[in-house]
Amino acid sequence: MEKVENWILARDEERWLEEYMKDENCYSVSRGAHKNLKRAERARIMVNKIPSLMDLLRAKTKSWEQERNKVFLYDQIPLLAMLEQYNVLRKGGEEAKGEGKEKGTKFGI
Repeated sequence: MEKVENWILARDEERWLEEYMKDENCYSVSRGAHKNLKRAERARIMVNKIPSLMDLLRAKTKSWEQERNKVFLYDQIPLLAMLEQYNVLRKGGEEAKGEGKEKGTKFGI
């Protein structure tokens, strides 16, 4: 259960980090900016651990389900379905980012 909560926390930090990086003033020298930079640094570390955490969760969940012949639910939702949905959304976001970069280089931007 702790691993699931760690994954959810990392997923939330990933969303925060994406919003933070979109902010034009994220590197400003305003009061308290160092706290956001520190949080962004911790969030990056956490986000980098997401793939291995997901692999571990998948393996443990499949093992648990096979042992008990039941579906592992987290908040009334099958955990494997949650992981798969997140994976699809993440890949879709990465592809969209890649397309944006490609378009920018084509036009010399």
